[in-house]
Amino acid sequence: MYMNFPGRPRALENQNPVCPSLTGRMRIGYLLSEHPALSHTFIDREIRELERRGHQVEIASIREPVNAAILGEDGKAWIERTFYVLASWRRLPGALVQLARNRCDWRCMLSTWFRVVRKQPLRLASYVYLPEAILVVDWMIEREVRHVHNHFGNAAGTVAAIAAASHLVKFSLSIHGPDIFYNVENDLLPEKLRWAAFVRCISWYSKSQLCLLTPPEQWGKFDIVRCGVETSIFASRPDPDNLVPRVLCVGRLVAAKGQALLLEASSTLRADGVEHELIMVGTGPDEAFLRETISREVLDHVVMAGGMNQSSVRQEYQKADLFVLASFAEGVPVVLMEAMACGVPVVSTRITGIPELIEDGVDGLLVAPGDSAALAAAIRKLILDPELRMSLGKAARAKVAAHYNLSVNGPAMVDLFERNLSQAA
Repeated sequence: MYMNFPGRPRALENQNPVCPSLTGRMRIGYLLSEHPALSHTFIDREIRELERRGHQVEIASIREPVNAAILGEDGKAWIERTFYVLASWRRLPGALVQLARNRCDWRCMLSTWFRVVRKQPLRLASYVYLPEAILVVDWMIEREVRHVHNHFGNAAGTVAAIAAASHLVKFSLSIHGPDIFYNVENDLLPEKLRWAAFVRCISWYSKSQLCLLTPPEQWGKFDIVRCGVETSIFASRPDPDNLVPRVLCVGRLVAAKGQALLLEASSTLRADGVEHELIMVGTGPDEAFLRETISREVLDHVVMAGGMNQSSVRQEYQKADLFVLASFAEGVPVVLMEAMACGVPVVSTRITGIPELIEDGVDGLLVAPGDSAALAAAIRKLILDPELRMSLGKAARAKVAAHYNLSVNGPAMVDLFERNLSQAA
């Protein structure tokens, strides 16, 4: 099947973009902007599930991880098996020879790259997408991989699309949102959707936005496969029996996560005599601002715990009385799934795909985004009502076990690959 790239396609009859073996084993590439990453452990679980089902996965990352020091032994193992594109520039001359030897469609590749540059002429990264794509194709040929998958559809998704324009490999996407929906024209999202072999959506919200960007004849390639967590690892925790209720928030310290609003709500509760401890786990560009706010407002009940590896985060869930994520923009946050799987009652915002995960008043509480008073009221309600915490936590774990369980959704992602790649072979 020829993907509708700009430029003239050449014959693909002698190409096998998928490389399934006679036993059904596939060789699949994953291309990410940064791997491993503290906030992307769900991708690691997805890869492990593919490998558990007997498929071989090769991993490439545009850049090296910024939090390598706190990723732990598991992170080190991922680093050792990951190909880092920006650290491999010396391979470029040999890569050019390799692509030429394999009859790369240079015209189509250049035309696709020019489209990106025209959309983002002042962005330096636009000019290095082509050499990055050449290195990715060379790596794929070397590893005998002919299909690469990208999560998020971001800059690494652009590199994957340019790589696929070589007509030596193909690519697919997992679309989360909402960031990718904010600048669809400059990021060429409609084109990426058209060029991709298939697209995985993590929610109905995600799929609806893709349908908005594409004609109906494209919708058949959009499949919903939800993210999931390992409910055996994120086990239901006993009541932590804290003398002072412990409120937990886990997430990158960025404006979209709403940590500043959470501090405001927490400060209101403290002023009203509602005792609690707020633990904020994560790192990010807003860290200095949040620490300054805590110091200025004398919020001595707030602990900035920094970034943590997955094992340490699981321990925090076990100690938490409730979990709060006051986000302004999200897909379907995996940290909410993790907390819910542990039986921790959750409070979050009524945005994008979150209401697909949380039914207000049934397995969690939802408030309007940006409403500090409503957020404070919801937290207060859970702090003062242990029975409600228990009932919501129990229902939350049941929801995740039924609909966001990796033992179900992991195989669904594997089936998506098997179905689409076997058809393309």
